[in-house]
Amino acid sequence: MNRATGKSWAGERPPLPASTKKGSTLVVPSERIAEAGTRTRTGPPDTQSLKDTVLERTWDATPEQAKEVLTGAIREVAKTGKLFTADDVVGMLPEGARDVIKGNQIGAAFSAAAKAGLIAKTGFVPSKGLRGHGRIIHQWVGI
Repeated sequence: MNRATGKSWAGERPPLPASTKKGSTLVVPSERIAEAGTRTRTGPPDTQSLKDTVLERTWDATPEQAKEVLTGAIREVAKTGKLFTADDVVGMLPEGARDVIKGNQIGAAFSAAAKAGLIAKTGFVPSKGLRGHGRIIHQWVGI
């Protein structure tokens, strides 16, 4: 049913867009992709740079004591040369620190350590932590 006119489409087909009418040229997806590469991007800003900005601000706002504990734990596990995740680092934190340090601060610590050249991403694995609920998290290795 056409909502604008209230008439039924019975026996009639809705009008086709101009690009699919006889005699017009169809634009296939590969042509759209090629065309998109030639246009200037006018969409939202680069999401990676926004993510980096948020992580830097989070790390800057993290208390110094929490920074020391997180950085120490990341350095310690990175020295082993084995693959590790945030779950491994959280497991190394002192009991009282686990309640005070927030998840976003842990992510910011990993980002800061990667930028400092201490660690590098190697892949993804399911989280084994209770709070992780099996979500996919980064796997790291010390450099």
